[in-house]
Amino acid sequence: MMNFDKLITQHLEWKLKVNDFLNKENSVYVDTNEFAADNECELGQWLYSDEAKQLVSAEKLQEIISIHDDFHYLTKIILNNFQSGYYAAAKDLISEYGEKSDTLVAKIKDIQALS
Repeated sequence: MMNFDKLITQHLEWKLKVNDFLNKENSVYVDTNEFAADNECELGQWLYSDEAKQLVSAEKLQEIISIHDDFHYLTKIILNNFQSGYYAAAKDLISEYGEKSDTLVAKIKDIQALS
């Protein structure tokens, strides 16, 4: 059985890692493709697992996967903008990025309540 609190914590830690990168003036280069893959993080791996397919309806699971994919795509765009020197463009997306993260956490909590 999945530990949903752990999934939430790992998601939030990952989000903080990205925010920390954006707050450093001389950040090192990161491969943004690593951040774009929605099936590389713990949550993404779980979303594509048999356990997720058994716990969550196909429609709801697809909705969550879509939100999660959007979150990773936004991460890539934000980091690309930041590394290219388009700091304002990167910061303009932070609000949407935070909203996607909040929505994901709420959806995970919904699944947790049902299991």
